[in-house]
Amino acid sequence: MNQRIARWWRQLRRRVNIRRYRADLLAPETVARARPMNLYYEPTAYCNLKCKICYRETADGFADNKHMPDAVFERVAAAYPDALSVLLLGYGEPLILPQLSEHIARCREHELMGMTSTNGILVDDKIIDLFLSGGLSLVNFSLDATTPETYKKVRGSDAFPKILDNFKRLSAEKRRRGLGAPILCVSFCLLSDNLGDYPALPRLAHELGAEHILTQPFEADADFGGHKGLTVDAAELDRMVEAARVESLALGISFWRTPHNQPPDLHPLDVAASPDGWREPPLSGPPRFYCESLWRMMGVKYDGRVFPCCPRLNTIVGDLATQTVDEVWNGPAYRRLRWELLSGNYPKICEKCPERRPFAPEEYFAQQMAWVDDVIALTARTL
Repeated sequence: MNQRIARWWRQLRRRVNIRRYRADLLAPETVARARPMNLYYEPTAYCNLKCKICYRETADGFADNKHMPDAVFERVAAAYPDALSVLLLGYGEPLILPQLSEHIARCREHELMGMTSTNGILVDDKIIDLFLSGGLSLVNFSLDATTPETYKKVRGSDAFPKILDNFKRLSAEKRRRGLGAPILCVSFCLLSDNLGDYPALPRLAHELGAEHILTQPFEADADFGGHKGLTVDAAELDRMVEAARVESLALGISFWRTPHNQPPDLHPLDVAASPDGWREPPLSGPPRFYCESLWRMMGVKYDGRVFPCCPRLNTIVGDLATQTVDEVWNGPAYRRLRWELLSGNYPKICEKCPERRPFAPEEYFAQQMAWVDDVIALTARTL
């Protein structure tokens, strides 16, 4: 009975938070009514690969080789009761974290849509059991190749056959247990070095037992001049991705292409350190630009520094090493960014983002609530 009451209370809290999020979408203000709906945090900054396109290898500040302290994680987890999903991912390999089982268990306890992504090298029987323990709704293996030769070229490792075998064992054990979750996904970052491998991805995913394919384009960033020669012609990319999508659906595999891969902001901007003397001016007229991320998402680096949306940003809006989630979420830095968006003087960090666009309240509301409904349905199906 106590468990039933606790579950009813959790569901009630989330319904209340969703209603507040609806209000944030329809009548956005600088102070968010809802608490964060989606939490994105980096459990560790350690990694066991040196991928040529990873910002760990091309930019400063992305590879500190430290784990998230327990105290920071507890502050992140304080937001779990109101959230819908948690993504355990950053620039490190999550399976290196010794306390990963505790993080996943907390997702299970709060009946969250937990998700993570791995390169798959460290997957063993213990990890397979952990993945299937009920705390995750989606597990992604980041492949970026369909042959050992290309994987070696892109990822600098000979582990590709082992990774495929690990995925097959995970898929087989999931079927043996008769589980609906987690959804098993493979992802592919499309660049010139692996272009020839991409057409074989749907068939490989089918053979592995994958249920979902995620494709994203690689985009070099002029700010650090990195790997411009690896980008793919847009028309060719569209043609190849559409062909893969059609074949994937025919094989019974769902397919998603991310619309962009936002380049990083390599010029650190500590918003949290500057707005103490800032006073919020009144908004003149209705919102002119809008991005729901600032009312929906909170990202946390391994050390507690909070970023507002894209994890490539060096823009910091708070620090969970010294602040609570609520102190950051409606603190001066977040409010200042929201005000700049709503006033039409969009923040500098938004200049590169293709999501920036004029605000159409009714259309945006319908789009975002459809997303919320999908997440709720997926959570119910996979937990």
